[in-house]
Amino acid sequence: MKLVQSDASFHIKFPKLPPPPTTNVTHPRGQYEELGMQRPPIGQVPEYFETPTPRELWDKHVKMYRPGVLRGALNGSPALHKWTDEYLASEYGDQEVLVEKKYEDRKTEPKRMGIEGFLQQYTQHNWYVVTILPNVMRKDLKVPKPLMCSTFRENMQELNLWIGTHGTRSMLHFDADNIIHCLVSGRKDWILINPDNKPLVDMVMGEPGQGSGFSHLNVDAVDLFSTPEIANVPWEYATLYAGDCLYLPPQYLHQVRSYNRSISATYLFYPRDTFDDSDCANVDFDSYLSLKDIYVYWVYEKGQETVDMGYGNPVNVRGGFEDLIKHMNMTNIDFKEYLYLMAATNSDEAIVENPLQ
Repeated sequence: MKLVQSDASFHIKFPKLPPPPTTNVTHPRGQYEELGMQRPPIGQVPEYFETPTPRELWDKHVKMYRPGVLRGALNGSPALHKWTDEYLASEYGDQEVLVEKKYEDRKTEPKRMGIEGFLQQYTQHNWYVVTILPNVMRKDLKVPKPLMCSTFRENMQELNLWIGTHGTRSMLHFDADNIIHCLVSGRKDWILINPDNKPLVDMVMGEPGQGSGFSHLNVDAVDLFSTPEIANVPWEYATLYAGDCLYLPPQYLHQVRSYNRSISATYLFYPRDTFDDSDCANVDFDSYLSLKDIYVYWVYEKGQETVDMGYGNPVNVRGGFEDLIKHMNMTNIDFKEYLYLMAATNSDEAIVENPLQ
């Protein structure tokens, strides 16, 4: 396996806002410019042109808490050449997805609509799809090599689908799980910030137990007078093209931009402190494994009442529930106690005693 570190420059193509009115105030570098212009990057995320095995991904990235680009890891997936707007509308047009504003603000509730309806309107509206991947679409995607076996495959949580037109950008945010984000079409530029630097960024935490958060920072026009600490935040960059994937550790801050039509698939797997790849001994990593042929905890079938994302880990919930019952020396519980224990299991607060006794 060959690890390549590139010194190529990172160019943000998103249109710049007009300069502020001329004053006598000296503006610091990157004032009112997009995120990343306030200081040079510390480098490019390591990239692989031979996709790592599960063990290699664990040793070099997951265990070391380091992102990495896997060039061509999605190559061979039918989606790479099939997923035109025309194909998606004809084959999956009746599948329901969640649709958000193209410029993410974390305030607007997602719409629910069919893929065909979205594709008929998304170039005229500031919309993009960010949704759980409909089950029927899984057959067009392969399982990247690092997820074909091991602890990673056993803990596949969720699959997400992203579809957008030009100029889509995210807020600066972080997620709770290990992520492998793969590009089906288009290009995406990433700014990546180690969570050790969270104290320098004004972050808004999600609900207790959710494990995610975001910043209200204006990533298109950073105001260094109100947020001067941003100029001291070290960042790395990565650029993905069709067929490429990015491994992103949980809690790692990132901000993403795309410049034309883009489609992505995201593979989420639960964080673990240990790793086991004993089931990989007889796996042919050069074979094709369809995404429809592996087990995923949370899925979406057409006709479900809701299209939800971001479920918790059922194994962790059960284990935490059982540990709490043992800790509180309980053998039988009624419904009221069950509700209390479920709330305690999903809370960030420590449980000292049982108020129900």
